[in-house]
Amino acid sequence: MTSFISSEQKKDVSMVVVMGVTGAGKSNFINTLAGKEVTEEGDSLYACTLIALFDSGTQSCKLIPVKIGGTTVLIIDTPGFDEAERSDAEILSEIARLLAAQYKLGVELKGIVYIHRITDIRFTGSAVKTFEIFKKMCGEKPLKNVMLVTSRWSEVNEVLGSRREGELRERFWSYMLDHGSNMSRFYGDRDSAVILISQLLNKAPIVLNLQRELVDDGKSLKNTSAGSYVYDELELLKGEHRETLADLARLRKESARSKAQKRRIESDATKAERKLRQAEDQQVSLDRQIAAEVDEGIARESRTWSFSKVLPFVLPFLSLVLHVLSGILGVPMAIPI
Repeated sequence: MTSFISSEQKKDVSMVVVMGVTGAGKSNFINTLAGKEVTEEGDSLYACTLIALFDSGTQSCKLIPVKIGGTTVLIIDTPGFDEAERSDAEILSEIARLLAAQYKLGVELKGIVYIHRITDIRFTGSAVKTFEIFKKMCGEKPLKNVMLVTSRWSEVNEVLGSRREGELRERFWSYMLDHGSNMSRFYGDRDSAVILISQLLNKAPIVLNLQRELVDDGKSLKNTSAGSYVYDELELLKGEHRETLADLARLRKESARSKAQKRRIESDATKAERKLRQAEDQQVSLDRQIAAEVDEGIARESRTWSFSKVLPFVLPFLSLVLHVLSGILGVPMAIPI
């Protein structure tokens, strides 16, 4: 599909991915970035960008085109790896499909904005996990195109915020900063959001480690750096569930138990068995060829749209990209085509 799309057309659209734990302020950042431009444009296409963002919390990737100066930027709002209703394996699979599709379509990835709440007293377990997956997705070379952004500055005083900012710089983000990432603040206004994105737009495009592993090396998701991390975490979780089941099995053998206690043991065992099966299923779901799935999806969407040599000159590249990404990934499209 990309063979008949010119390099000039591809340069018309750039992409920036926004990541962070659930509640970090990703959707608020994008709403702020898009809101004023939506109002000023008054265009029916852009008037719909906020609709997909009004949800309380991101549960799937969303595609939001935003105008920054004369550049159209496709902002990707991603779910956190601590979503209550979706597993890390499912979320990683969705992000991996999106990144593989973007790479194959030839859309320039300008960088990633990683958002962290400055109000957080400590780096929580879910934040550590999300950040580890994020680092493994990136690899070392693309880190120069990463913006590490702190949010919710209106909720802390400058002294406290600066102290926490220093802890992030020295303890948790030092590796990435040493490899070229930049640290910045998002104050909740559009100007600061535009400045952040503009810094990435001035950089050369990047290819993430996850994209090279999936597309260039043809690895299954399980065998990528990010996928193997999630797989190993699931293995640890399975061990915990097996240990719980073993403890419950020992309790079953004790005769001096009331009926209520026995019912509780059986209930706990059922829950542990269900969680063990879920972890096993999630591991199986990581053993997939994402690049092949994306190729099939692009081919399917090409047939649906009856692509020809004339189409790229009739259909704007942005609309083409949005349709294909939405179609093969099953994610919401923020604007109608």
